[in-house]
Amino acid sequence: MLKEQSLLRSAFRVAVPITSLLLIACSTPFQPLGVEELRDSIRLTEEQELGEAAQHPEKRQMLPNDNDVRDTLTPERLAELEELSGRSSYQGVSLDLGDDLLGTKSGEVGLTLRQAILAALKFNPDLQAARLTPAIREADLVSAEAAFDSTFFANYNLNWLDQPQVVPGTGTISFGTRANVVNVRTLETGVRKNLVSGGQMTVSTSLERSDNSSPGFSFSPDPAYTSSILLSVTQPLLRGFGSEVTLAEVHARRNQQRQEIEQLRSTTITLVTEVEKAYWTLMQARWNLLIRQRLLDRGIATREQLRGRLGFDVTPAEWSDAVARVETRKSDVISAKSLVRQASDALKLLMNHPDLPLGSETIVAPLDDFTQEPIEYSLLDAVTTSIEHRPEMKQALLNMDNAAIQVLVSNNARLPLLNLAASMQFNGLDDQWEESYDHVTSSRFIDYLVRLQFEYPLGNRSAEAQYRSARLQQNQAVLSYRNVLRQVVLDVKTALRDLNTNYQLLGQRDAARLAAAENLRTLKVQEEVQALTPEFLNLEFNRQELLASSELQQIDALVKYNISLANLHAAMGIALERNQIKFVVPDPDVR
Repeated sequence: MLKEQSLLRSAFRVAVPITSLLLIACSTPFQPLGVEELRDSIRLTEEQELGEAAQHPEKRQMLPNDNDVRDTLTPERLAELEELSGRSSYQGVSLDLGDDLLGTKSGEVGLTLRQAILAALKFNPDLQAARLTPAIREADLVSAEAAFDSTFFANYNLNWLDQPQVVPGTGTISFGTRANVVNVRTLETGVRKNLVSGGQMTVSTSLERSDNSSPGFSFSPDPAYTSSILLSVTQPLLRGFGSEVTLAEVHARRNQQRQEIEQLRSTTITLVTEVEKAYWTLMQARWNLLIRQRLLDRGIATREQLRGRLGFDVTPAEWSDAVARVETRKSDVISAKSLVRQASDALKLLMNHPDLPLGSETIVAPLDDFTQEPIEYSLLDAVTTSIEHRPEMKQALLNMDNAAIQVLVSNNARLPLLNLAASMQFNGLDDQWEESYDHVTSSRFIDYLVRLQFEYPLGNRSAEAQYRSARLQQNQAVLSYRNVLRQVVLDVKTALRDLNTNYQLLGQRDAARLAAAENLRTLKVQEEVQALTPEFLNLEFNRQELLASSELQQIDALVKYNISLANLHAAMGIALERNQIKFVVPDPDVR
């Protein structure tokens, strides 16, 4: 017996230091898992996608938007044509939007692009709802980390026994009593803590008061106070061992929070880009209405010229053709007015500004002008910036990290179960509870317990299957990252091509507008010296429409160029930085 007791004491003394070392090794529980190993496995894909661009890292000017027509015009002639057409010729011209749904003339509120973006960032309901998700994930993370908080526990038991019992004896001699009357009260308190090494540590104390009133017996001490202090540790040695396994849920929750933050960033970038598109679309709608109003005015003037000659050299058929053209232009003006209101409502829907509710008939008037300046760009810099800043890339990396966590956990689950349990209990007994605890602190009565538990399923098929599944999911995550990378490269190249194309169209559309204006101007000059035949006035109708079409196409090129700029910065993931917007992670402390 003494040898066994000595062996238990020795084993306990070995187990406690080992457990302490494990706890020290895992003393930094919330360090994130790295993804460098996984990134190395896909670095080849990045090199392949950037290989050709890396050979030409220098910045490039945008393709030229030459305007041969403008270069051939004298300053006087150019000024004359600019008075006849182009955006500068509309200065001082006001929009006639007609009556609104309330039967009144709508008021207008001027807004800059930055004001529209800031309003959307502050009031857009979809973005406000998206801001709550990272806070929810932060609460989930705290919940996972709380699994390693200490837990205080207390138990109180009251046992009152009054039991009859069989009394053995020999002849007339009985051994014991026919009743067992005992009153036992037990109070136990302590602290329990899950360890990041996978085990659990418990420190507790218990105090028991026992009052035995069985007839025919006397006990000493009576009542008896039994006290104890228990120190116990359980620790997995194989399956479930280590902070990487026990903190897997914490890491996964943290990654979920980071993914939601990146999703919020993506939602914010999308909203900013949509506001820019809506802003320039509204600008385009207003210019379309101005151009069509002027086209209608010119058509009415030409029609009235024909009216004065009806019955002389203008036939009814020719008069009817002029009337039809004017009425068609009136229809176009009506449609253009509706498009202005719809574009204004679309922008108000995105902003959700309390001073500009969607139900209001107030029209938003853009105050900013189009950007026409070229930019310098480098395909290598653009793609590298997108890889670094696009939320989708960061989310793909986090998915790879999650997959690596699952591989680690499932690989650990393949190990046999081997658990170590060790405990040391200090005991005391007296008729006073204070004296009882004095015995505890004197370390006279000590219990030792060391236990090893082993378990291994034959075949281990479930764990092996889960491990294979985790490895396959990891491969999926790597492939998904590569697909996201290629999509990001495609987005950047598409945006740059659109930007170059639309910049070239700026010059081409301006040249076409000047040529159409020159055609109409020369016709006006001929009108002063030539008889106004129906054929001549029909040609005037055609040239008016050609000039208006050229003006509309020029506005369309300006809008597309500005939208292409917004799309490029969104594709690079820097739309917020471009608009001087600081992305701040929402405070999870929501009341």
